[in-house]
Amino acid sequence: MNVHVQLYSPLKEFCGESRLELTLPEGAAATLMLDTLAARHPVIRPFLRNAQVIIQNEMVHPLHLLHEGDEVQLRMPMFGG
Repeated sequence: MNVHVQLYSPLKEFCGESRLELTLPEGAAATLMLDTLAARHPVIRPFLRNAQVIIQNEMVHPLHLLHEGDEVQLRMPMFGG
């Protein structure tokens, strides 16, 4: 299955792209998507531990099962005031 991943700062700067498509096995969890992304772009592996996984505008748990055509956003938590 194919999922579309939108990367936000600082992930997009490290990857050199803001949007990509990943092919994953049917019924894959978000954790496999993160592992696949880290294998493709090893420099972002440390950041992915804290990344927020958002699907269809809802934050989901890393064990959330993905579906064909899901629109996934990866955002880093923001701190400050």
